Amino acid sequence: MSAGMAALMPGLARLIPEIGERYWKAYYAARAANWPMAAWQLVEMRKLLRRCEITRPKYTNDIEAWISDDVDPLTAAVDDRDLGRFERHYHEAVDAANEHSATRSRGPGGERRMRRSTLANVGASSAAESLPRDRAKVT
Repeated sequence: MSAGMAALMPGLARLIPEIGERYWKAYYAARAANWPMAAWQLVEMRKLLRRCEITRPKYTNDIEAWISDDVDPLTAAVDDRDLGRFERHYHEAVDAANEHSATRSRGPGGERRMRRSTLANVGASSAAESLPRDRAKVT
């Protein structure tokens, strides 16, 4: 791909918030037992992750690992309509994304610093702190 074409492609800064939005919507759909919606959100999230691999191929290995280790178990839990398993895998995936983000984030002097997840929490904005660890009832 030419440098000009690469500049036109959406970067992770645009795609990751969309992924985060699909992620938290899948959670709340599962909590409401709306399994078709939860499944659809995960399918659409996977498509966005694949687009990230195309637009930023240097992240392909990391994205593939997150999909197989964290997204696939979520999808299986949705297919089985198992909320307990879904919630457990959801939180594990958030933790994995946060750990990954911590290893990729650098401060102005090149030092490592913590920041919110690059794969899971971004997009939920102010709701991110209460999602879904508070275990609040969904009505």
